[in-house]
Amino acid sequence: MKAMLRAAAVIGALTAVLVGCGSPARSVESPSSAPPPPNWYVSPRPVAIAVDDVDPCTLIRKDQYQKYDILGGSYIPVHETGWVHGPLCFWVSTYNHQGSDSYTSRVVTDHGIEYALNDQEPYRIIEGYAAQPLVSPGSDPSHWCGMMVDIAPGRALSASYDDGLEASQKLGIGRKQVCDKAAEMAKDMILNLRAQRHQ
Repeated sequence: MKAMLRAAAVIGALTAVLVGCGSPARSVESPSSAPPPPNWYVSPRPVAIAVDDVDPCTLIRKDQYQKYDILGGSYIPVHETGWVHGPLCFWVSTYNHQGSDSYTSRVVTDHGIEYALNDQEPYRIIEGYAAQPLVSPGSDPSHWCGMMVDIAPGRALSASYDDGLEASQKLGIGRKQVCDKAAEMAKDMILNLRAQRHQ
């Protein structure tokens, strides 16, 4: 129950704002009010992959659940008015108690990575795709990290990891570690999507 409440808070924040670490939080009511930064650039994609009809819960295979210590994902068709839209899958730890960690996988259907780029935290390259680390208002960056992957023009994949520790009670595992965990899930999402699309 605790994990689900934390997930609801993070999912709500994600639908309203996704920003790079160190940048001021930016709340955007509609995509048209959030133009991409001028002259933005990321490394070219190996191949653009269509994602509009993809269920994010299928982007992690059942034989990979043990790798992440997760149970089956819960599909959430998120369509709020925030500037990032698309279905989300919430993955809870097999421990399922206070302090347990969690992941999300998401298909972003109305924006590309350019809306998350910033000069505070550089993007990574995951399986040849640019991936921008994210922070979320209300979440401590040492406890939570999102990774937004430039999968196609105006489209993205997003993975996030939450270490499940209460910021007021315990130190987080650290920014690098939470982002590495989000990046690992993003990597598997990319590989599984390419396999599904035979690309």
